Amino acid sequence: MSVQTSLARALGESDRASDIVEFSTVVVTRDKQLRNVDHSMFQQKAEAEFPI
Repeated sequence: MSVQTSLARALGESDRASDIVEFSTVVVTRDKQLRNVDHSMFQQKAEAEFPI
């Protein structure tokens, strides 16, 4: 599997997360694929979709 495919899969999984637990699980389990991604994007998504 190519790096781009792995990254696309990880990003897709995070986009489909239905709650903060699922989202966090994707981020942790896909850590290697997400290392080169702008993490502020994930923080913004989490803040918008899972307000405290």
